Amino acid sequence: MVLDEPRIDDHVLEQDDLKLVMNQKLLQACGGVTIDYRDYGWQGGFTIIASNRSECGTDCSC
Repeated sequence: MVLDEPRIDDHVLEQDDLKLVMNQKLLQACGGVTIDYRDYGWQGGFTIIASNRSECGTDCSC
């Protein structure tokens, strides 16, 4: 996850005051993603899970 400006081939989703930008080809390969935020103190943060992990490359978050 990085802070970046949208490019021509990106998919942009805006909800409330939050804008999410993801490469369109990666999004298609992943079959969609689930983004969650958990507040666990120093272990808190965002979790990104691909719907189709095997197409994304490995069994990890996209």
